[in-house]
Amino acid sequence: NKLSEPNSIIGTVSDENGAVIPGAVLRLYGGIGKQEFKVTTNSDGEFSILGIPQGDYTINSKVSGFSEL
Repeated sequence: NKLSEPNSIIGTVSDENGAVIPGAVLRLYGGIGKQEFKVTTNSDGEFSILGIPQGDYTINSKVSGFSEL
């Protein structure tokens, strides 16, 4: 199914042991026109990216002391 309305991604960043990671920078890139969204997780490791137009995207995260994903 294709959606005509913008979409959202809401989540929590955690390590392999389940500990939340505050301050992680997430980058969502792609879609029509190669749009970019950047957010940083809050003190509970939570983030939200709202108003994402439909399309194919890549997401990665970066935080000091961890490998970039």
